[in-house]
Amino acid sequence: MYTKLNGNKYVYFFTKLFFISTILLVGFLSCKKDNNEIIIQPQQEDLTKLPDSLSYTLDGVTYTCNVLTGQGGGNAGANLDTSNGGWKWDSDTVQYFRSYDYRGSQFFAGGNGGNLTIKFVKKFAKAQLTRTVAPGIFGPVSDTLLYYQKGEYPFAVDFERFNNQNGIVLDLIGTVSGSNAVQIMSTYCYKSAGSSTTITNDSQKDSKFEIINIAFVPAYQGWWNCHLIEAKFSANVFDSNERPHHVDGYIRIHVD
Repeated sequence: MYTKLNGNKYVYFFTKLFFISTILLVGFLSCKKDNNEIIIQPQQEDLTKLPDSLSYTLDGVTYTCNVLTGQGGGNAGANLDTSNGGWKWDSDTVQYFRSYDYRGSQFFAGGNGGNLTIKFVKKFAKAQLTRTVAPGIFGPVSDTLLYYQKGEYPFAVDFERFNNQNGIVLDLIGTVSGSNAVQIMSTYCYKSAGSSTTITNDSQKDSKFEIINIAFVPAYQGWWNCHLIEAKFSANVFDSNERPHHVDGYIRIHVD
């Protein structure tokens, strides 16, 4: 239906024709730039084709890492009980972790080449550790159980202490504010379970490690299947005097 204006029954027809013509003209012009160049939106980059890349900002300084220098894994006791004055590990549970070490390509040439180690840590029942990862080291059927889905993961603050917690462990280098001294800082406590510490389970309560992408990579570098993980984090790291330093970072790494 339409409404006549000023008695002219053709107003609606010509008004509609005008708007259709205008829309077509605008659509045509929006697809062109100067010199009649067509604008084509770039396709999203394939995550699986990207190289490893890590960066973190510590005390206002940004460090970069892109060279894998080592990887490994291990087992340890879990759920240490010291309540009766002795040390007793859980007889049915074992901690398993995988670690990946990276440094910057400019690490030995000055600049802001960083050094970062990330560990994925999880407890398993002994019966679940059916795979021999290396002589004397046993893991679950797949390491994907350490990072099997996107989302947030906690930091394992009591790593190498009581080993009650699953999650992420970070070690990284940084310059201590007010000096030129470079030292390793970590998201957990260095001290053994028998030593007192100011680092508690609440020391990372406002921290965050989030896996934002996981992609399967077949025949990586021509010979092995793996996964590529993309994550971002914000955490506290502690120097040798247990002073906290804030760090924000990003990782994109290939893992087994």
